[in-house]
Amino acid sequence: MERVLVIAAGLAGFAGVAIGAAGSHLAAGNPASRDLLDIASRYLLVHAVAMLGGGVLAQLAIPKRARRLALLAGALFLIGVGLFSGGITLHALAGHPVIDMIIPIGGVTMMLGWLALAGCGAGLARRPRA
Repeated sequence: MERVLVIAAGLAGFAGVAIGAAGSHLAAGNPASRDLLDIASRYLLVHAVAMLGGGVLAQLAIPKRARRLALLAGALFLIGVGLFSGGITLHALAGHPVIDMIIPIGGVTMMLGWLALAGCGAGLARRPRA
């Protein structure tokens, strides 16, 4: 699963840059679409780093519960950003109302990912200071 998260992080980063460029160049004449693509790009880029963090954390020698939460966080980021940024991108390009219903589901999924990451941090062993 760690490998999947690292690959997904790279793909999400790529998509974030590509969607940002599309917003700047292709949607320049449509401010509403440009703004939506900018939002989708930003969330993709931030959550690409978060997915990478989940994958890397899960590789470390950490307690089993913290490892599971790191993987859960990464998976939730992947699903959430796919629904949220994907939905926003499709809305900006196609404007289909059915797509709009998945956007808030993606947002909630990303928020749950951040809570799982916080749980991972809480589950990490404290190390004595030198």
